[in-house]
Amino acid sequence: MKYIRLRRQPHGRGAGERISGSGGCSTIDESSDILVRYGDRQFNESRVYFSDSTYFIIFTLPLIIGNPATALTKPATIVLTQETAVKYFGNEDPIEYTFLDQDFDNLMRADLKLGDLFTLFSMLAIVIACLGLGGLASFVTVQRTK
Repeated sequence: MKYIRLRRQPHGRGAGERISGSGGCSTIDESSDILVRYGDRQFNESRVYFSDSTYFIIFTLPLIIGNPATALTKPATIVLTQETAVKYFGNEDPIEYTFLDQDFDNLMRADLKLGDLFTLFSMLAIVIACLGLGGLASFVTVQRTK
């Protein structure tokens, strides 16, 4: 026997393991209207449901792309129907792949730009400090010659 809870606030995580003979427990939360943005397009969705990863353990639903065992295991992940994916993305691939070395390269480039910026402002601070010291030295010299 499998249980599904429809609640606004999930209670008793792990209750499915405590109920004898249950095949698991999952929580589904229905949301009111949500504004979805992708690029310059906006969609007002009225039927949006939130759940945890155990939903795909209890209900065996075929996925066109992806693995039900790993679906919804990370924060900020979604599962879309094919109709919704076409509505949002059109002919674009809704799954974005990047290579790890490209991500590291982008991070390194950003760090190098930040390092160059720090170097520039450090040099500017040194020049301003030298101008101040030069002005102070000339002021003291003028005061002593009077």
